[in-house]
Amino acid sequence: MSSREDRGRYRGRRRAATSPRSRYAAVGLTAFVGAGVVALSGAALAQPSAHPATLSAGNGAAAFTVDDLTNRQTAADRANRATDRTASPSTVDQAIEGLWLLPMHNYTVAMPFGGQDGNLHAGVTLAARNGTPFVAAHAGTVTLARFAGATGYTVVIDTGTGTKLVYGHADRLLVHEGQKVEAGDVIGLVGTSGYAFGSQLFFEVQRDGAAVDPVAFMVVRGVDLKQATQAVDLP
Repeated sequence: MSSREDRGRYRGRRRAATSPRSRYAAVGLTAFVGAGVVALSGAALAQPSAHPATLSAGNGAAAFTVDDLTNRQTAADRANRATDRTASPSTVDQAIEGLWLLPMHNYTVAMPFGGQDGNLHAGVTLAARNGTPFVAAHAGTVTLARFAGATGYTVVIDTGTGTKLVYGHADRLLVHEGQKVEAGDVIGLVGTSGYAFGSQLFFEVQRDGAAVDPVAFMVVRGVDLKQATQAVDLP
């Protein structure tokens, strides 16, 4: 070669030209490898561990496992079921058994318990509008529901604790003998049957067969017949 030709040449190493086909092949290979890495990473995140108990949140003492969460939820469910089965029913039963109510509302005391003209007035007479509903003051069994002479149409309820409740002068009876009633159940309508002087309800309390003052008996059970108030108000 001539010196002129030597001067026209590039001195030093020269990078060989890369063909377009080679460049496209390199780009494709890089994209393929990158996609493979992304796919493997996604699979690693999506695939669950062979043992769920090994999954944890955080490190150290604050870490918890899936088994921990399951055990805690199971224990909570058992506690809730135990509470529902034992505590609630007994509480409701005790409340019902101890419930005492006014025999009716919207009345005035027309005649108290005690001696009247040499005779014992064995209950209290509550004057109210004819047809006013009256209710069982306490739960029990109806032992009498019919016309009974001086007290007219009468209901007697045995509470099963040595106490009987008598309701007289009814216009209509809404229960029958042998029926179980709860406190607050409507058992009749106020009337004038029997030896009644106007529309009224005769209310008597018997303890072991003897009449006692209904006012004194009921007030210690949260019911004030004189003031027409009670400790519990039903809807």
